[in-house]
Amino acid sequence: MSVITDTTQHTLTGRVAIVTGASRGIGAAIARALSAAGARVVLAARDASALHALAEELTSAGGSALAVPTDVTEPIRYASLCGVGR
Repeated sequence: MSVITDTTQHTLTGRVAIVTGASRGIGAAIARALSAAGARVVLAARDASALHALAEELTSAGGSALAVPTDVTEPIRYASLCGVGR
């Protein structure tokens, strides 16, 4: 499912977006939209298999996505996740 249908203008090219809750629902839709707009997307959620499936979907569509299974409610994991986006 593509949220953005006109991707001729990649307004987020060169940017990195970290999306928490990216394994399904609104988080996955946001990740798809950001990727379609040209952002490199770091996908974060607890469901590793769903994250990897979404990362494959986005990269197959020409985007750049990195799946990082994590629980952002744990401070140490949140800090390491922010380091991945750099």
